[in-house]
Amino acid sequence: MKHKFREYLLLILGTFSTSLGYLWFIVPNRLAPGGVSGIATIIHFLTGFPIGVLIILFNIPLFLVSWKSLGLEFGIKSLIGTLCLSLFIDLLPIKPLVTDQPLLAAVFGGLLVGSGIGLTFQAGGSTGGVDIAGRLLHKKQPGTSIGSFILVIDFFVVFTAGVINGPMTALYSLITVFIAAKSVDYIQDGYRAAKAYYIISDNSKSIAQRINTQLNRGVTIINASGGYTGTPKNMLMCLVIRSDVAALRRIVKEEDEKAFVFVLNASEVMGEGFGPKDRNIFSKKRN
Repeated sequence: MKHKFREYLLLILGTFSTSLGYLWFIVPNRLAPGGVSGIATIIHFLTGFPIGVLIILFNIPLFLVSWKSLGLEFGIKSLIGTLCLSLFIDLLPIKPLVTDQPLLAAVFGGLLVGSGIGLTFQAGGSTGGVDIAGRLLHKKQPGTSIGSFILVIDFFVVFTAGVINGPMTALYSLITVFIAAKSVDYIQDGYRAAKAYYIISDNSKSIAQRINTQLNRGVTIINASGGYTGTPKNMLMCLVIRSDVAALRRIVKEEDEKAFVFVLNASEVMGEGFGPKDRNIFSKKRN
């Protein structure tokens, strides 16, 4: 029950954040940040029809697809997310922030919208529109992030908005779309991201010991050999979070300035030592 409560709380918070992005920044500055909501915003500018009602109408066919392709639970949560977003946008008695700088509106509107969509994804739902389309495409192509799919889909919507409202609207809307997509990816796996360091050194034992004791991180020792000389070497593999990177580099440099190091981005790391609580514990230990 606690898990379900947390999911639906995240869902509501996500739709609330998204609605603030529209009410405070996007709608007052006549931006069109792509997707179904962007289409609804454009039509709202032209006709005055409520954005929330349009969002519901446009999402009906997408819901019919998602119920079968993404499961009953996702469909229910997405329906709740879409209804909450529509109600928040149309009914919240919030005065928009006064700003005559569309660049600021594009940046902060994108942050709020992307963060909100990311939270709804964390809850196992969506706010409808291209969120559902992104999930459907991600299910078929899991190697590509959901945010990337949303970015591609939204580009075509923003292009249409540029044709209707002018090129400057399209340019600022593209900024909103880009920031929103990156915010989605960060909320999805940002706190679980890490750097995978591979270290080949003659002093591998001392480096591994210092990583264990000073960074509180595990190290995997891989037996390797030079392809040309055949000389046996030990290669260290260590996963560290962003805050550990500088300390790890310092350790390697102090132990062996000639060490060969290469780094890979690990977009998502799960398991012992890499949960949110573990990261806070390790940070406190080093401090």
